[in-house]
Amino acid sequence: MSLYEKAISKEAVLELHFDSDPSNPRKDEKDNKAEGWIGTMVCWHSRYTLGDEHNHEDTRDLFRSLVEEYSQAEFTIRYIGKAMRSEFRGIQPAKENGRWILANKEGIALNGHTFTTRDLAREALAIEKAEWTERAIDEELKTSQLLEIIQYYYVIKPLFLYDHSGISISTGSFVGRAHHAEWDSAQVGWIYAEKTDLMNKTAYSKGELFGKKSRRADTILRGEVEVYDTYLRGEILSYSLYEVDTEALEAYLLEENIELKELPYEDLQVLMTETDSCTGFFGVDAKTNGIADHIPKQYQHLLDLLQLA
Repeated sequence: MSLYEKAISKEAVLELHFDSDPSNPRKDEKDNKAEGWIGTMVCWHSRYTLGDEHNHEDTRDLFRSLVEEYSQAEFTIRYIGKAMRSEFRGIQPAKENGRWILANKEGIALNGHTFTTRDLAREALAIEKAEWTERAIDEELKTSQLLEIIQYYYVIKPLFLYDHSGISISTGSFVGRAHHAEWDSAQVGWIYAEKTDLMNKTAYSKGELFGKKSRRADTILRGEVEVYDTYLRGEILSYSLYEVDTEALEAYLLEENIELKELPYEDLQVLMTETDSCTGFFGVDAKTNGIADHIPKQYQHLLDLLQLA
């Protein structure tokens, strides 16, 4: 672990280190998706393995999969029918007495079939619509149209990667806010969560999650990405707290006739005894990343003394 910051007093020393081998926060010990995450991150990159494990070839393959989960839902069927200007006019009587047809836009029997009863025609229509919906999802709908259907059932955000002296990920484009982002950044995937999951797994109401004035669902997904971004940037800290042999230190300073700030750190380390340590703190601010909660009250002043090592 590389030393990041340290704080020194005559009573104690606090060291902050970058974790050289941090655990991926989105994976558990068995390399599966860790519990606690609502969103699913799907990414593609030629050099980096990013996000959650998946088998989708590209964005369109992902979108097809998400829409297929709701292929028979009312909104999906209505959307596809409107988008494709449905080839069905509906069920209507055939010219032959007492028979029924599935009429196309021109009023001609679909596939030339007729049915002896209206109920049989309804059954055939249901089958035709299911097949037509599947074909529309697989082949005919544009990727942008698939996204519109997805947004009815999911909250979904794009993921952008900035690759310049390290990597960083965000739900917003890096262009205009990072050096050379025009060349060193691109969209690499998506993060999404079902709206039903967001309602079931949080304490927020539907209005709070998805309303125009309060879109907490977006905030939740952005928060997941920010945690993962901290991991990718290597900004995960550990701390070590040491008590100093104050009596021996005072004697040494008196003998050498120097101040504490003049004492080489290597000489001070001889007088230090580790009393506590912990790792896994996301972010480089010890006052906000959780480290402060672990430091005993009598040593809280060390947080204000931290300096780059």
